[in-house]
Amino acid sequence: MPSINSLLAITALATSALAAMQTVTVAPNAKFAFDPPTIKAAAGDQVQFVFANGNHTVTSGMACKPDGAVNSGFIAVNNQADAGPNGQAKGKGKGNGALGGLFGRQAGRNQATFTMTVQDTNPMAIYCAQATHCQQGPMVMIINPADDGQMTLPNVQKAAQRARNNVPADNVSGGQLNNKAKQLQAKNAKGKGKGNNGGLGALLGGN
Repeated sequence: MPSINSLLAITALATSALAAMQTVTVAPNAKFAFDPPTIKAAAGDQVQFVFANGNHTVTSGMACKPDGAVNSGFIAVNNQADAGPNGQAKGKGKGNGALGGLFGRQAGRNQATFTMTVQDTNPMAIYCAQATHCQQGPMVMIINPADDGQMTLPNVQKAAQRARNNVPADNVSGGQLNNKAKQLQAKNAKGKGKGNNGGLGALLGGN
């Protein structure tokens, strides 16, 4: 007769095998977007965010304000030769990364990722807390969007566009960064420009 521990191990393996992994690309082709902007996921499924270009975050919350559940921190995928210490911008723009962020390489085999496990099927809004990316894209998405009400994609986008501030979360939470992402962690550099509307500063520091 199998022991309780054996049965628990078999159950865990079966649950793991049934769990799905879904991939979301952060800033595909240097766009302020998540691709796809909505996904359906069951409790226990994993969502892997792949950082493709520029300096961005994966942060949960509505109207560009963190709720504390999920945050990747700032991950800067760019040409480091054009960046200052720790990936900060040399320009005066409000944001992170440098000119290289505009020409950042697409995620390849050694790509930076942040992986989270879905805890339930309730809607979860995700946004980028860099500069004004949340409002400008709007750079938002939803895991398990609602059929109507506040947590539909159009309403989450409208709330982001109307937000006065784009607020970053304090610490990495709700998921795991892979080694590549840890190497590319950066601080949020603030300057005189605002995102992509700050002239030369934005060109150098807002992406």
